[in-house]
Amino acid sequence: MKDFLNLITAAKHILVVQAENPDGDSVASSLALESLFSDNFPEKKVTMFCNLTVPAHLRYLKGHDRVVQALPKDFDLVILVDCAEQVLLEKTLRNPEAARFKKVPVLVLDHHQDQINMPFDTVNFIDETAVSAGAVIFNLAKESKLKVSKDTATFALASILSDTLGLSLDFVKADDFRMVAELTDLGASMSKIDQDRRELNKRPQFITKYKAELLGRVEYLLDGRLAYVHIPWEDIQQYSGIYNPPILVFEDMRLTEGVEVVMAVKSYRNGRMTAKIRTNPGFEVAGAIAEKFNCGGHPGSAGCKVDPGMYSYDEFKNELVKCTREELDRVKN
Repeated sequence: MKDFLNLITAAKHILVVQAENPDGDSVASSLALESLFSDNFPEKKVTMFCNLTVPAHLRYLKGHDRVVQALPKDFDLVILVDCAEQVLLEKTLRNPEAARFKKVPVLVLDHHQDQINMPFDTVNFIDETAVSAGAVIFNLAKESKLKVSKDTATFALASILSDTLGLSLDFVKADDFRMVAELTDLGASMSKIDQDRRELNKRPQFITKYKAELLGRVEYLLDGRLAYVHIPWEDIQQYSGIYNPPILVFEDMRLTEGVEVVMAVKSYRNGRMTAKIRTNPGFEVAGAIAEKFNCGGHPGSAGCKVDPGMYSYDEFKNELVKCTREELDRVKN
């Protein structure tokens, strides 16, 4: 913990970097760090950066609008939050200002088991027993004897709820509930976070109609074990700024009898494709599927992407289905 505190103490301008496809954990954890540093080191400048704007469905996290899309020039410490793999920062690392990452200390705060493969030296704070990057940050704050305010606790709790689907996944342990109790004692409120999320995610009528259309496109593959839906560029362009299409239908897909894995593939105009993967209890193969494409995530929740030209859409779909079959058969056996 001395390394963590020494690096923070020595820095004047801390750059907090998220993955290029941010989720609730990465956004909330970045906000938790900003709040933690503001409370304990008010003289320091903190800039939160993400190559993309925060997705619309995550804007219930107050302060999301402080995440910038332009790298500053004068930072002297970088903290990578929930993104220990180079593939998660490809566009960021092509930015000319990212050359500075090789000249200043870079910390990695994460809870995944992925191998650190950055093109620069890193100081790693990886806790594979933690359920979210926010949980890693809270533990670091306690061990470093830093003040944890209500705001910091709220963002840490939001990150935990995001990565555990509201504490419902089977890898959640008794210690995680104890951490939630600590954060609640510090002023965080599960009900307030959920109310803010629900209020933001209320949808206009045409989105509900689109949801019905999207559900009509769901394919049931592998004898019904895999529920699969494709979201083409036209849908992304029309709807993603209002509501993330996979989030609209994933729960309905997971609740379909016989389904073990749900998957949504997005096809972008430039040929890039992404897959979001969720599983039902007992079939936690999402992370293993993503690893086949040099990506990662949780056993029950993961994602992967492929660059333009690597696959045609049909090839990518076929490979995803093949990997899903292999992993489900492995779990069965």
